Amino acid sequence: LRKRAAGETEQSEGQNPETESHSRRKRSVLTPSLSSLGESLESGISKRISINQDLKAITDMLLEEKIRERQRYLADLRQRLLQKGKRSSDVSLLTSNKGDEERELLKT
Repeated sequence: LRKRAAGETEQSEGQNPETESHSRRKRSVLTPSLSSLGESLESGISKRISINQDLKAITDMLLEEKIRERQRYLADLRQRLLQKGKRSSDVSLLTSNKGDEERELLKT
């Protein structure tokens, strides 16, 4: 009886135009159309492109900052080496002067 009753309701639904349109509407709500799937895919792709562009901009900015930092470090290092070179040349000049003075003292 149950099978027969279920079969009859299915048949009656198939014959009833209101029930048919309702089931079509229900199906269309559950199953998105191809155009809406395409739109959501395009939206997802554009979001991914936007995120990738943002990441590239951040990476470029960090690289530029790192390059500037490295240039400052090298300039500072160069300056310290120059100062150290001047000091060592001053020291060598002083020692050479002392040597000259000692030689002159020894001569006299």
